[in-house]
Amino acid sequence: DKDNASNRGNLFESYTRLKFSQGPARFSTNEARESMRTKPTYGKKNEKKNYQPLQSLNIGSNRTILRVSNMIEAVRADTSQEHLYYSKDEYEPLIDMILRVDDGFHAVQSTVAASQNAETAKIRTLKAALRLRDDQTLTFFYAVPLIRYQQFVTDPVNPLLDQSDLSNVVIYHVGISASND
Repeated sequence: DKDNASNRGNLFESYTRLKFSQGPARFSTNEARESMRTKPTYGKKNEKKNYQPLQSLNIGSNRTILRVSNMIEAVRADTSQEHLYYSKDEYEPLIDMILRVDDGFHAVQSTVAASQNAETAKIRTLKAALRLRDDQTLTFFYAVPLIRYQQFVTDPVNPLLDQSDLSNVVIYHVGISASND
């Protein structure tokens, strides 16, 4: 039921936050893929889903978790790269947590659902709010339980397709295992 799904989602988000703040969290081929900004080379005529498995991917580092009123203001002001921010507002429009990294920002949306909203307009709004420079990258991580990973899609399935103004935005999907490895 809906209450149980919400509780599972909240627990998974907390687990993801913990995992990415004690990092780096490491993901291998069957746990990480990039959502490419192109249509698949050999896909069906109107197919837009184009996921590329990754050999490995690391996310996060040892950081202090901070719950703040405004994640964007907090992360923009953070030059220490020692914090992972999450919002007091549980209805944040696109992301659950964010951290500053050397080349820009890592934004995380965790979900237990089989699909997650990834509206291009919301990505564009976040990029503008972060005041992302051309030499910086905004990297999105859609984190899902590993048992849901193979079925997971964003909606739309390829939000960066034909979006030249989002050339410094990258989207990854990661499957998180309940084990501590």
